[in-house]
Amino acid sequence: MGNHDVVVEEGGFLFKPRGIVHTMWNQTDVDAILLEFLSPPGLERFFEETGRASPETVPEIATRYGLTLHPELIAELSALYGVSP
Repeated sequence: MGNHDVVVEEGGFLFKPRGIVHTMWNQTDVDAILLEFLSPPGLERFFEETGRASPETVPEIATRYGLTLHPELIAELSALYGVSP
């Protein structure tokens, strides 16, 4: 989150302020459930739209919601943490 690695253990919580570059993943072989509470409401529609969208249309959808995606970070994070999208 930002310039910091944050590990959230089972049952833990994390506050992510708006405008902070972040990503999330489960680096274990055990299934995980992520609950995200969004305030103020409205951003949940971004997730609904992108869940039905083709990868090519996601940047345009993100722009409509005031989000900036950073696909240039994927290779670095994948290599650093041994994860893949």
